[in-house]
Amino acid sequence: MTTQTFTSSVISASEIKDSVLTRVLSVIPMAMIITASIFILMERLVHMADAPLDDSTDVIFPQVVWEDTEIETRKEEKIEKPPEPMEQPEVLEREANVEEGVDITLPPSGFTPEKVTGYQVAYNSSLPVAQYMGVAKYPTRALNRSVEGFVDVLFDVTEFGATDNVRVLYAEPEGFFEKAALQAVSRWRFQPKMEEDKPVRFEGMKNRIRFQLENS
Repeated sequence: MTTQTFTSSVISASEIKDSVLTRVLSVIPMAMIITASIFILMERLVHMADAPLDDSTDVIFPQVVWEDTEIETRKEEKIEKPPEPMEQPEVLEREANVEEGVDITLPPSGFTPEKVTGYQVAYNSSLPVAQYMGVAKYPTRALNRSVEGFVDVLFDVTEFGATDNVRVLYAEPEGFFEKAALQAVSRWRFQPKMEEDKPVRFEGMKNRIRFQLENS
């Protein structure tokens, strides 16, 4: 009984050894193949790393040509509207009718000249003689309202024949014709009064300037 047991144990160990050896022998070829494959793969990888890059395929990108597009910018032309003509009031160029006949009031001497047609001339050499008596301009305000009237003015004549100290005695109506009358008289010219063949100042000449519309 003991001998059989030992024999079976020896047989079992022998079988195990053979089995292991068989497995090892069967694995060795596989390991060699794997090892060889690894070496071949590594060699190829090394060759690929050392290979030049000339064989690489060139990637050609399409060339996009940008054409300069001329953009026409047109400035809006500002059309300047012609200025509208201003409506001006219709002003008739009418001149005042200066009363024909200049009343001359002498200094208190009792002498009063008679009224004559046209500009009054001196009755003697001691009185100024009218040389230029321009008519007055009709004031626009009075013209637009068709107002007529007159202005009595008092003034002096200098030794040079110019008018001086011109002032208004009376105006009808007031506030329309005074300024125009004073401006007209300030431009009048006279031959001065003569005393002993010398020109002297004459004071106290009076004149009425009438303002009448032509169609009235």
